[in-house]
Amino acid sequence: MSKHRTKHPRRPWADPTAPLRLLHGGRPFDEAEQTKLSLPVHLALEALRTGRATDEDYDTLAIVANVSLVRAEQIDKTARKAGRLHSEADLMVPVIQRAQDALLTLKARALRTGRLVPTGPELQEIATVVDIHDQLLALSTPRQMQQAMREVLARVRRQQVYRLEDAA
Repeated sequence: MSKHRTKHPRRPWADPTAPLRLLHGGRPFDEAEQTKLSLPVHLALEALRTGRATDEDYDTLAIVANVSLVRAEQIDKTARKAGRLHSEADLMVPVIQRAQDALLTLKARALRTGRLVPTGPELQEIATVVDIHDQLLALSTPRQMQQAMREVLARVRRQQVYRLEDAA
């Protein structure tokens, strides 16, 4: 007697929770997740404001600015296609780019002086990008933010980054 063999054997590596993970990534962040993601950013901003910032605090703020920029590019593009932009002042990208410029200027000065101490206008620009990041967390899904982070890493690999020489 022969055993019945199917044409397509069952795949033992198939993940039965894949549909649930797909749904989970498409829902908005809940309040606890937003707090968990934004707390280190706000602590880094406070350290910068009080003159106690470390390189790790700076890196946290730089990552937030980069992820926010990529996400803002996506949002601005979608809004432009849908005809929802009433003027160029409604764009988020230029606001975030000003914060990135402030971060680069701050880093260049820190390399000269040894301290991460922002000027008032720099601190204002950086605080603005932190606020934008909080709003993006509230309005984006985990999948959208992960895609933005992956795009940031891809740009770093392609060396599409701001350099300190650009800020000087």
